[in-house]
Amino acid sequence: MTDKPPLKGLAALPAVGLLLQYGRFGLVGLTATGVHVAVFTALLELTDSAGWLANLPAFSLAVVVSYLGHFYWTFPGSDRGSFPRFVATAIFGLTLNTLAAFVIVDLLDLPYIWAIAVMVLVVPVLVFLLAKFWAFR
Repeated sequence: MTDKPPLKGLAALPAVGLLLQYGRFGLVGLTATGVHVAVFTALLELTDSAGWLANLPAFSLAVVVSYLGHFYWTFPGSDRGSFPRFVATAIFGLTLNTLAAFVIVDLLDLPYIWAIAVMVLVVPVLVFLLAKFWAFR
């Protein structure tokens, strides 16, 4: 028996349940992004930190917020050993975003909006699948 409550109505359909879970994933991601931006901005405004250095604690705290949100809400019932796998998943997403920016903007010299499209439409889906089927298994 699982710790997950049974779904009722439309949410019992696999596709609907998956969409609801992806919605929770997105909301947690938006929350973590807000934390990232707030900490990054505060460090830049309140200290004389370099941008890259301010990003390290901002990204780290956002990863913790994201993990906790996903562990308790998006993927409830996950095993407690999921944190290292989640960190690897977050680094994978960061790497894909950086690679998209490098290839699209720097190598192909295309408008950055194309990199943003990949970052917003493709990378989150891949990170969700990795989180669902590996990090929070």
